[in-house]
Amino acid sequence: MTQPGGYGLPGSLNRVLTDVAAERAAQDAMWGPQEHPDGTGPAYEPEADLAKRAVTDASAEGRPTWRHILHEEVLEAFAEDDADRLRTEPIQVAAVAVKWVQDLDRRAVSPGGPRTVRKMAELIAHDALPLIRRAWSGDAGPITDVFLAARAQMTYLPRLHSDEQTQAWITDVMLPATQVWVAELHGQVVGCVDDAREPGPSGLNESPTCAFPDALAHEVRAAVRVLPKARFSPVGSFRATVGDDRVTIPGRIYNPEVSPERLDGLTPLQRTILHCLYTRHHDGFVRQHHLKQIIGSLEPWVLPYVVHLVGEYVLEIVADIDAALGDLGVPGSPAHLAYSRFLTDNPRLFALMRQRVASYWACYHRGRFPRLADYPGHRLIAAMSAAGAFTTRD
Repeated sequence: MTQPGGYGLPGSLNRVLTDVAAERAAQDAMWGPQEHPDGTGPAYEPEADLAKRAVTDASAEGRPTWRHILHEEVLEAFAEDDADRLRTEPIQVAAVAVKWVQDLDRRAVSPGGPRTVRKMAELIAHDALPLIRRAWSGDAGPITDVFLAARAQMTYLPRLHSDEQTQAWITDVMLPATQVWVAELHGQVVGCVDDAREPGPSGLNESPTCAFPDALAHEVRAAVRVLPKARFSPVGSFRATVGDDRVTIPGRIYNPEVSPERLDGLTPLQRTILHCLYTRHHDGFVRQHHLKQIIGSLEPWVLPYVVHLVGEYVLEIVADIDAALGDLGVPGSPAHLAYSRFLTDNPRLFALMRQRVASYWACYHRGRFPRLADYPGHRLIAAMSAAGAFTTRD
């Protein structure tokens, strides 16, 4: 049976409200508590009347849209100044927005129209079909349980990580960096899959040129030609703004290292491009080696590769960055100026790294650094916070 407000799809209302809760948590993580005046009052009554008339006219003509309905609710909130009634108005706005999202979700799973949706909903409600949906951060625990249960059956594999380390990786690395889908039965997560695509000739899912500004496309192609073929597809990706470009950088790559002879045949610029890509390698020693080759560079397109490693769990990598960027917190220094522009343009990426630093310190490094302030990753985050002017939204 579909719950009240379920919009014909089992679990629809809970899933949308869960997404809303996740967005609220993300807002608090980025902006902290916020207090603003309401800015509402009778001055908006004429606009509210126009919005209400637009809904009436659209309904009379058989063409009402969610835009009409939400616009009316928003303008009614703008026109209210009584404290008790004002609280009711945003609730109504939120309820309409939630129902709009439910309608979007309904359409997304209904290639055959309403009849198909009703049939699928009936099968899901009777657990004849699992519910397939995108995972979110709140699924980390159930996904970990599924992963560990499957892993327990693979007795031939060595146990390399504790259950706590596995959940930390799923929470802080896999879910933020990849597109994960889960299957639900009886309201419980019973399976999950990472939506990975087949790699191209280089072993990278995205064109390697996507990981660098457009102006470097020719140099990137020349550098990637020497990459040995990867045995496995990369895992995930992250995005960053570099000047006027938006780049998509692989999360983890599995290409063997380039031989010294082939590396020597590249130009210095092409070698730097390869060093950047190898900082995304699955082997921590490889990441650390190639990080050391680029850490002194202040090229804007190098910075996302360095910043992302601040959120590493490998202490030696974080310590290398901390040692190399000693002047990051010095106003006017070259590092301060370069990172200031990048961090200002990428507040969401920085917020994610800040969360990972705190998580990895608590999970792995608290014994060695009892005070968070002494952890190299936290020192870097503090210096970057001072360098970045986080006054605009990403």
